[in-house]
Amino acid sequence: YFVVFYGATADFAWVSDSSILPYNGVDAFRDYAQEMVDKAPMKSQKEQLSERFQLKVTASRRDDWNSAVKEADQAKAQSSEQRLE
Repeated sequence: YFVVFYGATADFAWVSDSSILPYNGVDAFRDYAQEMVDKAPMKSQKEQLSERFQLKVTASRRDDWNSAVKEADQAKAQSSEQRLE
């Protein structure tokens, strides 16, 4: 998939389908991450998933991250045609 990232940097990349999750908001992501950790059968897998799903945003990037989340939330409410514009 060709993905455009929201935020001030307006970055983009090709991303494999195994790395894609539908965006339903930050709270939904946290719920999904916790569900995946809870489902892991072994302690080592739980720790690995817990580390993988952490939202690590440095203080210097927090404003950019918040802006990107706000843009993503706004885009989520739009149709595909509106987003393409």
